Amino acid sequence: MEDQESGEKIPFYRKVARNVARSWNENGNCMVVAGATYPEELQKVRKDVGEMGILIPGIGKQGGDLEKTVNAGKNSNKEGMIINSSSGIIFAARNEKFAEAARKETERLDNQIKTILAE
Repeated sequence: MEDQESGEKIPFYRKVARNVARSWNENGNCMVVAGATYPEELQKVRKDVGEMGILIPGIGKQGGDLEKTVNAGKNSNKEGMIINSSSGIIFAARNEKFAEAARKETERLDNQIKTILAE
């Protein structure tokens, strides 16, 4: 369904993103979701929604490329993304050191994102 044409010669997912950004966000409390595994489409969604926040799942076990994702998803202020890596963090360890491993994985990911944004 995401690739279905919308009548405007753009994919349906982009029409939805545009509607969220332009028509449905009257109170300024909406976001859209775009996956990290498709950075080219994420970049198009970013253009469609402007500065609005984007939730981006798919980093880690799902195989999304972090550098491509950050560069495609950031807004003009180099922000506007919530990057999700739940499986990569939740399953960082399967023993009594789970909490420590999850914290370290979270910090590692955060540092990688900051490095990419600083470039």
